Amino acid sequence: MPPPFNFYEPVATTTAATNASIDRVVFQIELLSGQINVLTYEVDGAVAEIAKRGEETISSISNNFNTDTIKNVERMLVSFSSQV
Repeated sequence: MPPPFNFYEPVATTTAATNASIDRVVFQIELLSGQINVLTYEVDGAVAEIAKRGEETISSISNNFNTDTIKNVERMLVSFSSQV
């Protein structure tokens, strides 16, 4: 289960000291990696939704083509044969 949106605090881009400590850098990297994980969960969900909608669209197009096209061809053949 993905963590909730904005689970991690924003990463600070500046520090008050000119020489940031290693701990501060490590902390920022940990925060950034957490945000990347959250983003990954969100992207995975969006891709899954797009794939689902794509499958539904293909199924709908295929079904409509197979159903409506056959009926229309049959109507055209009946219409053509009655004119001949």
